[in-house]
Amino acid sequence: MPHPPTCVVCDREYASHKFRDYLWDRGISPCHPAKEDCPKVACPRWTYRHRHLVENLWARLKEWRAVATR
Repeated sequence: MPHPPTCVVCDREYASHKFRDYLWDRGISPCHPAKEDCPKVACPRWTYRHRHLVENLWARLKEWRAVATR
């Protein structure tokens, strides 16, 4: 059985209090930039530094979708 994640790397759109509380209730620490009206979330530096990999993945998937629908 796989182990549950210890942290979730996400984008700024997921920085809502509801989503953050959902993760904290399950013992998962969120790693995403805070919105302007929210306090910053402490997360390991390496996860925040590598968060761009997730953003690049979504950009690449959107690019491939555009090519596949032509």
